[in-house]
Amino acid sequence: MTITTIPDLEKKLKDEKGPLSAILSPQDFADEGAVADVMAQKFKKDLNPTQMRKVFHAFKQIERKLKGKPDGDNLDGFRAEISLITPNLAYAVGRKLMPPEFYDVLKLCLKPDKLQTVGDFRRLTEFLTAILAYQKYYSKGD
Repeated sequence: MTITTIPDLEKKLKDEKGPLSAILSPQDFADEGAVADVMAQKFKKDLNPTQMRKVFHAFKQIERKLKGKPDGDNLDGFRAEISLITPNLAYAVGRKLMPPEFYDVLKLCLKPDKLQTVGDFRRLTEFLTAILAYQKYYSKGD
């Protein structure tokens, strides 16, 4: 089922038990009009593109280290590095480079019960990739 609002995404992340890759599929967020598109439109003015790229880069850096690992592997060796993402996101919100709503969604996604395996981390990276792609699309006239 396609998720089209941020509150619906937050509800799904809070209420549904299980890891991110089991409860969030690309069909939920990636299509035009789905939540990645909606977030990119909503945060066009409030989410600094440079900050978004910094966040994305942090995730991609970890993803590169996970290259070659099966989706089912746990993230135990990467927990510390992943945990350091949240304070950096909070800092960006404090500096008004990132909207609190965006931070809240990422915080939910980064919880250990949602981010259990390499596949879960990859799903989160796919979600961020979709947001970044739509953000670039909406900023093309700027």
